[in-house]
This record gives sequence, structure tokens and C-alpha cells, in this order.
Amino acid sequence: MKDAQHQLITSRISDLHMSDVVFSKICDLAKEQAGLQISSKKRALVQSRISKRLRETQVRSFECYLKNITSGSMPDELTNMISALTTNVSSFFREPHHFTDFEEKIIPEIEKKLASDQRVRIWSAGCSSGQEPYSIAMILHHNIKNIYTKDIKILATDIDINILKEAKLGRYDEQFSKEIPERFRHNYEKVSGSKSSFSIIDPVKELISFRQLNLLSDWPMRLPFTSIFCRNVVIYFDEQTQQLLWPRFRQNLSLGGTFFLGHSERISNPQSIGFEPSGVTQYQATQEK
Repeated sequence: MKDAQHQLITSRISDLHMSDVVFSKICDLAKEQAGLQISSKKRALVQSRISKRLRETQVRSFECYLKNITSGSMPDELTNMISALTTNVSSFFREPHHFTDFEEKIIPEIEKKLASDQRVRIWSAGCSSGQEPYSIAMILHHNIKNIYTKDIKILATDIDINILKEAKLGRYDEQFSKEIPERFRHNYEKVSGSKSSFSIIDPVKELISFRQLNLLSDWPMRLPFTSIFCRNVVIYFDEQTQQLLWPRFRQNLSLGGTFFLGHSERISNPQSIGFEPSGVTQYQATQEK
């Protein structure tokens, strides 16, 4: 009986139309809670993704769904809604020039810090399904001798708790293996059950701590990072939100540290907050002016 009722609800949902009011309020919630800037052009996408949440929660209409979220009667669903609206696109060694610079210019500085028993932390902010932090970890593991005797760790954060579960597993379809340079591929991945997928090896996973974090909320980190990767994340925020985030990133980066952005992201007037351009969409932390 329950299955039949669920099928009936599901069939009705496919015929529903999201009203202007509901769409506007969902966009407002997404911006308020996660900084997401959703344009009217993405209305069909929003309706499609929220429809899936209606099916999952067996709520009968968009209006009821919104009411349940705003009234607090479904306390966990706001997080699920934000997860549904978040775009998770990632790949291994994406924008490879950043990883080349990281290996050639930053790794030697990291080795100096570690040789003098200093602590090294790297942050992958908006890590999505994990390809970025795993790419960083492969470079570290390949270059730094006796790495597990050193105080070095990667923090990988994302607002989406569901995508973080996938990231922690470190399991990917075989097609993504082609993105990993051959010199890493054979050392840091293993076949997962079937030849159609592979997993990142445990020694690489051990270098990473995955945590949920909303960039608009408080950041619990207290000590600065050597490098911060926040690539193709702030592009989904409006200009005002971006301007609020840049100084926070600078405050969490050690002097001389490097901040990596995505290919279409820029900091306007970086010198005013203590950044100096140091490469293609990357900035070095300097003294604030």
C-alpha cells in the first residue's frame, strides 16, 4: 500500500509547476544560507532538483515543501536542499598549471618548513567529490620523504554533506583515471572490485581530513595555512559575498602562502587586503596595506 502511495505521489510531482513565489523564496534561502546566487535562467534546474527532494521526502507540493523547511518541521531538509542546489563538478589535476606551480615552487618551501619541524596545513575549500585534495595529496606523497613522520595535513571542506561522503570513499569511475598523470596513476590508485572503477590508496587518504563547512559561517580553524585552494567556488557567489570572503581567506593564510582561485575568478584590488598576484589566478599573501 505504501509503495502504491509513493508511486502516486511521484507521478503527481512530475506534473507540478513551481510558482514564482516559491522559486524566489528558495533562491533567497540558498543565498542566505550558502551564498548561492541563482539566476532566473536556472529555474528549470531548480525545479528539477527540488522535485527529487519532494520524491525523497514524499511531500506533495513545492509550497508544502517550502513551508516544512521554513517552519522547522523538517529540520534536516534545509541542508539537503542546499546540497541538491549545489553544483558539484570536479576532476583530478584540474587546471594543471596550479599543480605544476605547487610542485615546483611550493613543495620546496614546504620541505624547508618540515625540516625545521614546522607545522604545514593545506586547505581545499569547496572540495566537492575529493579530486582536488587527492591530487594535492599525491604530489605531497610523491615529493616528501618520510611524510608520515612530519606534521603535515590537508583539510578538505565542503558545504554538501552528501558529496563529502563520496569524497571520503575515494572511489571513482574508471574514466576519471585518465585525468591522473601516469607517474601518479599506477602508484596511487587501485582497482575497486570491478575494473569499471578505482579507489585512491589508503596512504594518500590518510593525509586528508574531510569536514563539512559553510564558507558563510564561522571558520573553526585557528592556525594559518601554507596554501589554500578555493577554485571554482566563489563564482557561485555574488560580488558582495566575494568581497566579504577575500579578507577572511587572507587572515587564514600564512605570510608568503599561496591562494589559488578558479580560471574565471579574480580578486579586485588584491594589494589592499594583503595579496599580490603570483601566477595565473593565484595570489601570494603579503603584508596588508
